Amino acid sequence: MLALVASSVLAPVTPAHAAGGAVQSPDGVLWQCHEHNYRYQIELPPGAYGWSADVTISGPDGLEVSTDYLYDDENPTHGTSSFQICSFEMAGRYTVSTDVEWHDYDYNSSSFSLPDAYFKMRDPKTRTSLTAAPRKPRPNAVVKFRVVSKDERPNGYFGTSYASVVLEVKAGNKWKRIGRKSATNQRGVVTLRARYTGGRKAVRARTLGTDSASGSTSRIVKFR
Repeated sequence: MLALVASSVLAPVTPAHAAGGAVQSPDGVLWQCHEHNYRYQIELPPGAYGWSADVTISGPDGLEVSTDYLYDDENPTHGTSSFQICSFEMAGRYTVSTDVEWHDYDYNSSSFSLPDAYFKMRDPKTRTSLTAAPRKPRPNAVVKFRVVSKDERPNGYFGTSYASVVLEVKAGNKWKRIGRKSATNQRGVVTLRARYTGGRKAVRARTLGTDSASGSTSRIVKFR
């Protein structure tokens, strides 16, 4: 005959609070050497007295490109931090790996890892704008073209110093360069002059690409 065990003998098991957390980093643009932000949240188990975290950033090829270090005297268990990344690194998907070490009041240490986080870095783009004056020139008149070249950075687009730009006129189905290649000033601006020979013309400006940024083309300015 089977006897029931008193309920006081078997008590429900309450799971211990598991250590864990998460890391998140936005996609970004490779531009010079700058600080790239990420957010983190670290959940410590009850009884944790102190902690530290080693953050490692690996590039698309799996090699380490940057690190960060968090610890309880300087950082809360959740917040924002950053690591340095430079334009000579590879474009593609990056991995953030985080190892956390914590200890109790008796300085017994334990560790755990957060799930890897992923983000993408890409080469910057450029933007080119073109204005002309006068817009309705007479034949043989000189037209001033104002070209503005901007390159993409972590916080938006800004004037590109000494960017190489050209003016082009459409000849049939092709674009033909007008004059020589020119360079913008420190604010990313250059004024070019060309003589209007009459008739319908379509003109555009182009910022030439570099090893670190793609080229771009302005809107088309038409003359009749």
